[in-house]
Amino acid sequence: MSSPGAIHHAILHPLGIPLKAPFVTSLGAITQVANVVAEVRTREGRTGWGECSPFWTINGETQETCLAVGVHLAKALRGHDAADIEGAHAVMDRLIFGNNSIKSAFDIALHDLAAQHADLPLWRFLGGERYFDPVTDYTVSLGEPERMAADAEAIVAAGFPVIKVKLGGPGDLDIRRIRAIRSRIASIPLRIDANQAWDPDTAIRVLNALADAGQPVQVREGLVRELLGSRVSPLALQVLLGVVAERWSSDDDLVMAVERLAAQAAFTVAESDGTLDATEEELFRFGRALDSSPELQMALTNPAQSASVKGSIVGALLAGAALHHGAAALGLP
Repeated sequence: MSSPGAIHHAILHPLGIPLKAPFVTSLGAITQVANVVAEVRTREGRTGWGECSPFWTINGETQETCLAVGVHLAKALRGHDAADIEGAHAVMDRLIFGNNSIKSAFDIALHDLAAQHADLPLWRFLGGERYFDPVTDYTVSLGEPERMAADAEAIVAAGFPVIKVKLGGPGDLDIRRIRAIRSRIASIPLRIDANQAWDPDTAIRVLNALADAGQPVQVREGLVRELLGSRVSPLALQVLLGVVAERWSSDDDLVMAVERLAAQAAFTVAESDGTLDATEEELFRFGRALDSSPELQMALTNPAQSASVKGSIVGALLAGAALHHGAAALGLP
């Protein structure tokens, strides 16, 4: 692989950008971005650009420390092959422990040089088009629920397909914040970030409370229609739509409720058809067959077995076939 050339020198630029409004997280309010831009030049005349955004409560770095450490990193990298990015990482790590923000600025600049040399935009040089279309979100700053909901509406109106929401207050307040946003924004995915403010108990309580709010009714109903709309009867579909519209304390509760509804429906149909006794006899025989064969129990609960194979075994048992016929279909002894 050819190279964009050896590193001749690097220039570090402090970058301060005042914000139009304070950006608030659980760690405090930010009124200005204080970044560092790395300008890396090669002996062949190419220039690569990188940037870092240090934040001392997260990684222990500031703009000042990045500028100070960056001078030493630039000296250590002088003469290094710009194409050898992994080697540059090793040089920087040998020189000083940690300080990953400023190291990332040099890393980005070297990737920029490599992409220029390949005559590709950086995202394509990294293989982006082979995986997905890059999608970015926009963050709602921490505040009162109604203000955060209004900010979320403005973000959606600006065309962003995903919203990141800063949380990190008392658990009940965070729940109200998300529910206020969901009351105005029904279908946009939300990503939440409490910035280390929750202890484990608070995190579990808030996330359990938000599990339902995180997926609005329209989204859940749409998923049911997509997955089952062409596979069940219209009446069964209506029942399932009603089920997913309710709140459930756990996934298992929802599954058990659907199973019970299915059993009740089967008994109701059997009673109206005059086949209730036969249905009860089939279920009794099926239960006895399962109780007498641990191998069959394992086979029917094995996620590796296809649904069609499991269905054929259940059908054979309910039709009165011998247990070993069912086992044979699964390749069991």
